[in-house]
Amino acid sequence: MGTPVNFASHLAWPLGVALAILLAVLVAFLFVRRGYRHQYFRRLDEAREECEPVLEGLFSGSARYEEGLASLRALSGRRPSGYLETLLLADKNPPMERTAILARLCEDLGLVAKWQQRLSNAKVKCGVNPDQGAGYLRGFLGCMRPLSFVSCAGAAENLGTVRHRPSWPLLVEALGNSHPSVRSVAARALGRIQELESFPALVERLESSAAEPVPGISLRSLKMALMSFPGGEASRSRLDT
Repeated sequence: MGTPVNFASHLAWPLGVALAILLAVLVAFLFVRRGYRHQYFRRLDEAREECEPVLEGLFSGSARYEEGLASLRALSGRRPSGYLETLLLADKNPPMERTAILARLCEDLGLVAKWQQRLSNAKVKCGVNPDQGAGYLRGFLGCMRPLSFVSCAGAAENLGTVRHRPSWPLLVEALGNSHPSVRSVAARALGRIQELESFPALVERLESSAAEPVPGISLRSLKMALMSFPGGEASRSRLDT
């Protein structure tokens, strides 16, 4: 029977080989990832060069909307999915005079429907108001997807960025999402949209959260959302509830 020293010496060689292989795989992964990122940003810059003149023409009124929309659709067909969304929402706080055009573009390009679908799907995830039958299965499968809340939060943020007013009911429902990040982002989005019909829901959520030992949603996000509403109109909306 071998001594502990001999056993350790025999074990050291395969461990060294395994560590060397692991290190080589890690280095290869980093090189591939770096190459992918370089290619992604290069293509994104190329798409930006095509997209920015079209947007500037639409925002300034020097280009017809139908022509600009056709150009953006053509750009979307030539580029991987997600490029156009990134370019349209590069400015997370666009000037108010641009949001109407942005919202219309995002609707016509199918982006708004995609974001709304993400929020609708979130209602059956992780036990949040699932429908009977297949809804429970969808909810269970939704919980099994890691970081699925990131997609929901991103959808809520995008709808708020373009101030898509018809989406306010979905954002109100998102205030009850199972993940706190989605709830907080939905509150901020409602504050940007400033739909008066959503004001009572924000007030109710603030009051209920303030009474909880551990608030289910960021009180700061709720207060900032409420403060975004015009003072006189917000007060009147609250009195009507």
